[in-house]
Formats: sequence, C-alpha cells, structure tokens
Amino acid sequence: MYLVSTSPLAPSVFQVFPHCLPSDNPQQAESSSGVGPGRNQNCIRGKARGNREERESDDGYHALFSVSSLYVTGVALTEIPYDQPDKEKRTVQETIDTITNQLLVACRGVAQTVLDLQTDTGIKDKKAQFWVNQALERSSNLVSSRVTDSTTRDSRLNGNSYSMEQKKEIQDSLKSQIQQETYDWLLTQPREKWDKLPDESCASHG
Repeated sequence: MYLVSTSPLAPSVFQVFPHCLPSDNPQQAESSSGVGPGRNQNCIRGKARGNREERESDDGYHALFSVSSLYVTGVALTEIPYDQPDKEKRTVQETIDTITNQLLVACRGVAQTVLDLQTDTGIKDKKAQFWVNQALERSSNLVSSRVTDSTTRDSRLNGNSYSMEQKKEIQDSLKSQIQQETYDWLLTQPREKWDKLPDESCASHG
C-alpha cells in the first residue's frame, strides 16, 4: 500500500494484531448469556465455580485452571475423569433450560429467587431479562391482589374459618395458580405478534 498524502510511491506497512487474549470481557459474557464477573460460575465455557473466597483458596484457584476438576460452592474439590471432560462444559441446551427456568421462577413473583439463580448458575440473558422483569411485575401484582391484600384477596384467607396451616396451603395453591397463569401469559407475548399468527399455527394453539 502507499500513503497518497505524502507520495504515491511511499510504501506503508500495516501490522495486524489479532485480538485473541484470554479474557472474560462484558461482550463475551453478554453473547453467552453470562451474568458477568460477580457470578459464582464465572466461566462462560465451563462450570468451574465458587464465590470469591472459595475461588481464592488453594483448591478453588487450582480448579479454575484444571480441565478435570469441578469446584462446587461449599464442597471440596471434586475430580472428574479425564475421559469425561464434557461433564463440566456448558452446553447451549443447558443455557436455554436455565433461562427458561428463570422465567418460570419469575412468574412466582419473587425477584430475589431469580437473582439467586442467576448468581449461582452464572446465566443471565439480556433479552430474556426484559421478560423476567415483566413476569415479576405481573405476578407480584397478582399475589398482592389475591394473597396478601386483605381487601381483595381470596375470602378463605380472612376470618377464622381455616387454621394457619390450612391458610398456608391455600396461599401456596394460589401462588402456584398465579405462576402458571403468568407463564401462560408470558408465552403469548408480545401480544401484537401472537395475534398475527394464523389460526392453524401450532404456536397459536400452545
């Protein structure tokens, strides 16, 4: 190549440095549905894990660089045979299942439970998080209306007709119903897209 600004005959040398350094940057985490550096499973390809204190221990630190070890939070180092390395690899299906589970748990209406799942598994999908928030808001409002607010909740929860144990069972049943109802609603979102599906579509019939 030549620099036209100086001379049409002056040669220029371009040296290419490929970006292949070992790292776990935010873009890698986002592309692989990873939470980020604060997660317990802090590898986007494997399942080496542990909180900060555990990862900085002798065994925990060693596990992060071992292809045959899996460090589990609160448990001593567990060896995995070298001929079964896939047991500690992340897979696409596992990630999908984890995200689906987070959405289902969000339909229960308890944000902390979802946060604990994301921290423990190291999985947090940016696109799914929007619907996690939607499910949390919708289900928590329904729980408030049907379970906790004495002016609107199920009449069985008011008065003394039922024991505390029976009321607890009623509350759990109502929360399970709300969870399923919210999840069914979630599967039809966004509604404007769902309504455009043809009647014969398999998706439109669940």
